[in-house]
Amino acid sequence: MAALIGLSGSLRKGSLNTALLSAAAGLLPPGSTLDAQTIHDIPLYDADVTPMSRPLPACLQPSRH
Repeated sequence: MAALIGLSGSLRKGSLNTALLSAAAGLLPPGSTLDAQTIHDIPLYDADVTPMSRPLPACLQPSRH
């Protein structure tokens, strides 16, 4: 038995990728499951668009050696 998670990276309502992912769930062998999800609820961050409001913690700062 396999439990899989499929993530579609498209936000479009009529996304072909999301439709293919849903169709794939119906092709799995018995006992296997596919949890098809999208990136709708994942907050995306782009430093070029939204600068950080606070500095990274020291453990995440780039090394300057």
